[in-house]
Amino acid sequence: MLLTEDVNPANYAIKQITLNAVYINDVIYTHSLIVMPHTLISPWQPKVLQELCEEDFETLLTENLDVVLLGVGEHGGRLPLKLYYALLKKGLVIECMSLASAARTYRILSAEGRRVAAALLF
Repeated sequence: MLLTEDVNPANYAIKQITLNAVYINDVIYTHSLIVMPHTLISPWQPKVLQELCEEDFETLLTENLDVVLLGVGEHGGRLPLKLYYALLKKGLVIECMSLASAARTYRILSAEGRRVAAALLF
């Protein structure tokens, strides 16, 4: 029984995520990547939170995003404050959370037509 119609304007939809992989449009990715409703950046070079720097987010600065969801591991993590404030100063709002939370939030926001990116670190 169809209860609600799944109308998502995004070209790239996260279907499932684990700690080791993400399923986007029936393709399995096992490396870090950035997904936006109409763009996929794969692979994304950083592999761990401690390696992130301003340059890793340069391509996102031109996207006019509402928010970047940074998915890290099972429990999430925190950007170093210096990096967080440097990116915020450039207009990039980043929310750190677990991989599962980032995937769920991305699905909701992209379905609403919001300008969102999920940066997923594997």
